Amino acid sequence: MWLLCQYGRTHALFHAVRIGNFINSEVVERLLEEGAQISRYFAQRMVLGFGKFDKTLIDLKQSHNVVTHYRSGNLWASNLPINVYTQLLRKAYERFEGNSMPIRGNDMEYFYYLSAGPLVISQARKKLEENLAEIRMLILVYKFAPFPPRPRIRKHIFESTESRQENYPPSDGYENVRQLNVIARAILIHPELVNDWKEIGYYEIVTDVNDLVMQGSLLILYPPVPAKDWVKPDLDQVINKLNELQSYGFKLTDELIGDALLLFENRLKDVGETLITAFATVRDMSEENIFNICLTELLDPERNLAQDNSLDFVINQIDNPDKAIILAFEKYSKINLTEVKNPTRSKQLPQLSYSAVVTQYLVGKFGADSQISSCLTTGSIVSI
Repeated sequence: MWLLCQYGRTHALFHAVRIGNFINSEVVERLLEEGAQISRYFAQRMVLGFGKFDKTLIDLKQSHNVVTHYRSGNLWASNLPINVYTQLLRKAYERFEGNSMPIRGNDMEYFYYLSAGPLVISQARKKLEENLAEIRMLILVYKFAPFPPRPRIRKHIFESTESRQENYPPSDGYENVRQLNVIARAILIHPELVNDWKEIGYYEIVTDVNDLVMQGSLLILYPPVPAKDWVKPDLDQVINKLNELQSYGFKLTDELIGDALLLFENRLKDVGETLITAFATVRDMSEENIFNICLTELLDPERNLAQDNSLDFVINQIDNPDKAIILAFEKYSKINLTEVKNPTRSKQLPQLSYSAVVTQYLVGKFGADSQISSCLTTGSIVSI
């Protein structure tokens, strides 16, 4: 069935319920027969997302200034046919403890406390190890896995403030960044949990939390507010940590390399050289290639840089930065600028938006008469 091919065993039922316009008893039976996973957490979340609010009652309460927690719009499982809802609920009860199943529980919160979420990470390691048997039971017996991450609206996850603003449980059913951080943090403390999730068929774990895990590893190595006993990691420690995570299936992507430069933008004099060398080693590339990746990522118009520290750090390390910048412009504009004879007049040039910080830095760095500045000042790449 295409749902299994598209979303995998763990998320197939979620998407079937979310999409909703084709789900019926036969579809549910076939999904389960072909290996779709139903978890106790799925049943708990389905109960929270099923049914409709009484809008008339809510309006009456609000007219009397009574505070309500009503959220506009339908919940992710609100349109589920009642016979399918009871069918899924019955399947969960049959698989997990019968009438003793805590349908009003929340296995995400349970995981949060078992994995020592309230504790700082230096204290959390010991507590998680103490609770490891219960955590593994939650995964292997009750098939606990987070719901899929929300498709990104913004490209770069660490720029988003949505984790501070999200309601829980979310109306659209997708897992919030805050809850996915709980999963990522537990993996960073005990990476072998990835193998437990893979054992129940949740292979998407490494893509669902890839960015959070890889960024989290760097933040543990270089904490924003170091403890008094913190010791700066050497190059081998950084390489070993990134290689360990890659051995479980996580990836150091181009986007993450760009993210890291911005994440440590104000500390690049101290940690920049180590990061670049580590990235080159882990990706099996030259440092020059890593710097070119950094430049291309930093010149992605979606990043809208607020400072020029990272850009200056990278450009000063590249042998031919003019050419590298033009190549980045071409990537995002999809136009070969070297074939445009007069960039100041051509109507071929695209409309890319760069922040005033980027524009001012590049014009100041390369001069008003450079090809780079011509691109920036003709309207092809517009300062905002």
